[in-house]
Amino acid sequence: MSKYVMGIDIGGTKIEAAIYKDQELLVSERMPTQRELGYDSVLERLADHISTVLNKADLNLDSLSGIGTGLPGTVHPHKQTMINGNSEIFINKPFAKD
Repeated sequence: MSKYVMGIDIGGTKIEAAIYKDQELLVSERMPTQRELGYDSVLERLADHISTVLNKADLNLDSLSGIGTGLPGTVHPHKQTMINGNSEIFINKPFAKD
């Protein structure tokens, strides 16, 4: 059975989301991070970006077997929050929960 997965790379200047099926890239889309707008704004825009990428692949969230996200910093292994990094808006925020 084919599995779809999404990878999200969140950097200081751009966010890229990609969907793969059986390790083959189906769609990839970039947007500016705009971290100067703050954590909540980035989260809202990220949610919209995920929807856009899913729509381009003609999929929905239920189609995905998983989503992996990379953040620009170090994540505390127990608290699951970023403890340092170049994008300060993510530090001590419950990103995984959000």
